[in-house]
Amino acid sequence: MDHILVACPDGHGKRLWRMAQVFLLHKRVPTQISIGLIMGCGAVRLPGLGGGRNALSERAFTIVVSETAFLIWKLRCEKRIEHADDPDWSMTQEAAETRWINAIEARLRQDQALTDKAMFGKRALPEWLVEGTWLDLTNPANLSHFRRGPGVLVGIGDIRTEGVG
Repeated sequence: MDHILVACPDGHGKRLWRMAQVFLLHKRVPTQISIGLIMGCGAVRLPGLGGGRNALSERAFTIVVSETAFLIWKLRCEKRIEHADDPDWSMTQEAAETRWINAIEARLRQDQALTDKAMFGKRALPEWLVEGTWLDLTNPANLSHFRRGPGVLVGIGDIRTEGVG
């Protein structure tokens, strides 16, 4: 599992994890990805101000790490199962990056939809929870963009090139 999710040079894992790390840095969550961190992403506790927990960053961390791991697994299955008869088949780096952005944006849209009190009543997610999870802490001005509705991922900027060197 470690090889598939973290170490495989044949896949797009290294680049997708770098994109996840850049996203999490916008939430002020530095990470060094390991198989233990991936498997335990739902149990990670991040320190907040005053020594407490930072539940909003923990939620963002869990979502981004689990979605990234799942996408890497799906890309591997696509290559090994759907294209097993073509050993030279390979997804482009750009296509893998686009799939990652789409997966994260889908989770954002899902969270936004789950705030609908008319549809979900008391089970609706609080708007502050969704805003706090997805708000880019390096650019809080994005909050007004966030409240306009579904669309572009808040604060993602050009994550394809940010921090790559």
